[in-house]
Amino acid sequence: MPRQKKAPVKVEVPEAKALEATPAPVEAPKPSAPRDKVEEAIARIEVPGLKVDREKFSRGGKAEKMLYSLAEQPKVRTSLPLRFKEKRGQAVAYACLNGFRLIALKGVHLDLPEQVAQLFEDMHYAETTAGDGFSVNREKSDKGITLQQALG
Repeated sequence: MPRQKKAPVKVEVPEAKALEATPAPVEAPKPSAPRDKVEEAIARIEVPGLKVDREKFSRGGKAEKMLYSLAEQPKVRTSLPLRFKEKRGQAVAYACLNGFRLIALKGVHLDLPEQVAQLFEDMHYAETTAGDGFSVNREKSDKGITLQQALG
């Protein structure tokens, strides 16, 4: 005996419409917030051309204290000079303050924390004046005479 198909019965349940999924309002994406206090401080220091060496960064020590100190300092606009045969934007300079390491591009303008800018300035001065006392064309020797006077 073949089965007979029953006509579908349409039953309306008033509560069913309330259960239907309504699309949630579309919200603008929120900017990703730094994970913690350290990431927030690093975000204040890092600018294009200046990066924190995160591989060597240790939390909880002098490096972390230095990070917070540098994050609060005013920024100074400066440029690190290139050496012979270095290319702009490809050469880097390293700085380490109490274990807190920074990597900066040479030959581009940077907004650095005041203490970092002073460190790079001191490093450049030390490099350019090293050996001045041994230069052949120095002004006066240990005896108080110039090279031309000594040679006669």
